[in-house]
Amino acid sequence: VVPELRREFGVPVVAIVRDGRYVVRSLMARGCYQREGYPPIEADHIQGVEGRARLDWDTVSAFAKCCWYWATTYRLLERQNVPLYYLEKLNADYDYFEGLCDVLGLTVQQGDWQQHAGKRTNVSVEDEGPPVWGAAQWAQFGALAGDVQRRLGYPL
Repeated sequence: VVPELRREFGVPVVAIVRDGRYVVRSLMARGCYQREGYPPIEADHIQGVEGRARLDWDTVSAFAKCCWYWATTYRLLERQNVPLYYLEKLNADYDYFEGLCDVLGLTVQQGDWQQHAGKRTNVSVEDEGPPVWGAAQWAQFGALAGDVQRRLGYPL
Protein backbone atom coordinates (compact mmCIF):
# COMPACT_ATOMS: atom_id res chain seq x y z
CA VAL A 1 0.00 0.00 0.00
CA VAL A 2 2.82 2.45 0.82
CA PRO A 3 4.40 2.45 -2.65
CA GLU A 4 0.96 3.07 -4.15
CA LEU A 5 0.32 6.00 -1.81
CA ARG A 6 3.65 7.52 -2.66
CA ARG A 7 3.19 6.99 -6.40
CA GLU A 8 -0.45 8.04 -6.69
CA PHE A 9 -0.52 10.97 -4.30
CA GLY A 10 3.12 12.01 -4.04
CA VAL A 11 2.78 12.33 -0.30
CA PRO A 12 5.25 11.49 2.44
CA VAL A 13 4.23 8.39 4.35
CA VAL A 14 5.25 8.10 7.99
CA ALA A 15 4.15 5.92 10.87
CA ILE A 16 3.81 6.72 14.53
CA VAL A 17 5.03 3.95 16.81
CA ARG A 18 3.71 3.20 20.27
CA ASP A 19 4.89 0.53 22.70
CA GLY A 20 3.21 -2.71 21.60
CA ARG A 21 2.26 -3.64 25.15
CA TYR A 22 0.08 -0.56 25.43
CA VAL A 23 -1.35 -0.91 21.94
CA VAL A 24 -2.40 -4.50 22.57
CA ARG A 25 -3.92 -3.54 25.93
CA SER A 26 -5.86 -0.74 24.23
CA LEU A 27 -7.04 -2.98 21.39
CA MET A 28 -8.25 -5.56 23.89
CA ALA A 29 -10.07 -2.91 25.96
CA ARG A 30 -11.83 -1.79 22.77
CA GLY A 31 -12.94 -5.33 21.96
CA CYS A 32 -10.86 -5.81 18.82
CA TYR A 33 -11.05 -9.29 17.34
CA GLN A 34 -13.36 -10.44 20.15
CA ARG A 35 -15.96 -11.73 17.72
CA GLU A 36 -15.48 -14.92 15.81
CA GLY A 37 -14.93 -14.86 12.14
CA TYR A 38 -13.06 -12.93 9.57
CA PRO A 39 -9.37 -12.07 9.51
CA PRO A 40 -8.55 -8.40 9.05
CA ILE A 41 -9.30 -7.02 5.61
CA GLU A 42 -5.60 -6.40 5.03
CA ALA A 43 -4.80 -10.10 5.49
CA ASP A 44 -4.98 -10.56 1.73
CA HIS A 45 -2.19 -8.02 1.30
CA ILE A 46 -0.17 -9.57 4.10
CA GLN A 47 -0.35 -13.21 3.02
CA GLY A 48 2.92 -14.32 1.57
CA VAL A 49 4.74 -11.68 3.61
CA GLU A 50 3.62 -12.56 7.12
CA GLY A 51 0.18 -13.88 6.44
CA ARG A 52 -1.98 -16.18 8.40
CA ALA A 53 0.51 -18.99 7.87
CA ARG A 54 2.06 -17.82 11.11
CA LEU A 55 -1.29 -17.51 12.87
CA ASP A 56 -4.25 -19.90 12.67
CA TRP A 57 -6.85 -17.16 12.66
CA ASP A 58 -9.81 -19.43 13.43
CA THR A 59 -8.35 -20.90 16.61
CA VAL A 60 -6.22 -18.26 18.33
CA SER A 61 -7.45 -15.84 20.97
CA ALA A 62 -8.34 -12.21 20.41
CA PHE A 63 -5.23 -11.38 22.44
CA ALA A 64 -3.00 -13.30 20.00
CA LYS A 65 -4.67 -11.58 17.06
CA CYS A 66 -3.99 -8.15 18.57
CA CYS A 67 -0.33 -9.05 19.19
CA TRP A 68 0.00 -10.35 15.64
CA TYR A 69 -1.69 -7.28 14.16
CA TRP A 70 0.58 -4.80 15.96
CA ALA A 71 3.78 -6.68 15.12
CA THR A 72 2.85 -7.42 11.51
CA THR A 73 1.92 -3.80 10.86
CA TYR A 74 5.37 -2.60 11.89
CA ARG A 75 7.18 -5.42 10.11
CA LEU A 76 5.50 -4.35 6.89
CA LEU A 77 6.14 -0.65 7.47
CA GLU A 78 9.82 -1.36 8.12
CA ARG A 79 10.08 -3.41 4.93
CA GLN A 80 8.61 -0.54 2.96
CA ASN A 81 11.11 1.92 4.46
CA VAL A 82 8.47 4.02 6.17
CA PRO A 83 10.06 6.47 8.62
CA LEU A 84 8.93 5.68 12.15
CA TYR A 85 8.29 8.33 14.79
CA TYR A 86 7.86 7.39 18.43
CA LEU A 87 4.67 8.66 20.06
CA GLU A 88 6.31 8.97 23.45
CA LYS A 89 9.07 11.15 22.04
CA LEU A 90 6.65 13.22 19.92
CA ASN A 91 4.86 14.09 23.16
CA ALA A 92 8.03 14.90 25.09
CA ASP A 93 10.41 16.61 22.67
CA TYR A 94 9.35 19.57 20.54
CA ASP A 95 12.46 19.38 18.33
CA TYR A 96 11.67 15.74 17.53
CA PHE A 97 8.05 16.68 16.84
CA GLU A 98 9.23 19.52 14.62
CA GLY A 99 11.27 17.00 12.60
CA LEU A 100 8.06 15.12 11.83
CA CYS A 101 6.33 18.38 10.93
CA ASP A 102 9.17 19.19 8.51
CA VAL A 103 8.72 15.86 6.74
CA LEU A 104 4.98 16.49 6.43
CA GLY A 105 5.37 20.12 5.39
CA LEU A 106 3.60 21.43 8.49
CA THR A 107 4.33 24.23 10.90
CA VAL A 108 3.21 23.94 14.51
CA GLN A 109 4.30 26.56 17.00
CA GLN A 110 5.88 25.30 20.20
CA GLY A 111 3.11 26.85 22.32
CA ASP A 112 0.45 24.99 20.35
CA TRP A 113 2.42 21.76 20.67
CA GLN A 114 2.73 22.28 24.44
CA GLN A 115 -1.06 22.61 24.77
CA HIS A 116 -1.58 19.17 23.28
CA ALA A 117 1.61 17.19 23.91
CA GLY A 118 1.10 14.36 26.33
CA LYS A 119 -2.67 14.80 26.49
CA ARG A 120 -4.45 11.52 26.14
CA THR A 121 -7.36 11.30 23.73
CA ASN A 122 -9.57 8.33 22.97
CA VAL A 123 -8.51 6.77 26.27
CA SER A 124 -9.73 3.20 26.56
CA VAL A 125 -7.70 2.17 29.61
CA GLU A 126 -7.09 4.29 32.68
CA ASP A 127 -4.09 2.34 33.96
CA GLU A 128 -0.84 4.18 33.33
CA GLY A 129 1.50 1.30 34.15
CA PRO A 130 2.44 -1.79 32.19
CA PRO A 131 -0.38 -4.15 31.28
CA VAL A 132 -1.43 -6.71 33.85
CA TRP A 133 -1.32 -9.97 31.93
CA GLY A 134 -0.84 -13.55 32.99
CA ALA A 135 2.33 -15.50 32.26
CA ALA A 136 0.72 -17.17 29.22
CA GLN A 137 -0.19 -13.81 27.69
CA TRP A 138 3.28 -12.39 28.28
CA ALA A 139 4.75 -15.49 26.62
CA GLN A 140 2.35 -15.15 23.69
CA PHE A 141 3.15 -11.45 23.28
CA GLY A 142 6.86 -12.31 23.30
CA ALA A 143 6.39 -15.06 20.72
CA LEU A 144 4.23 -13.04 18.33
CA ALA A 145 5.57 -9.52 18.80
CA GLY A 146 8.73 -9.69 20.89
CA ASP A 147 11.13 -9.32 17.98
CA VAL A 148 9.43 -6.12 16.82
CA GLN A 149 9.06 -4.80 20.36
CA ARG A 150 12.80 -5.20 20.96
CA ARG A 151 13.83 -3.90 17.54
CA LEU A 152 11.81 -0.75 18.15
CA GLY A 153 13.60 -0.30 21.47
CA TYR A 154 10.76 -1.15 23.83
CA PRO A 155 11.11 -3.57 26.75
CA LEU A 156 9.22 -6.84 26.91
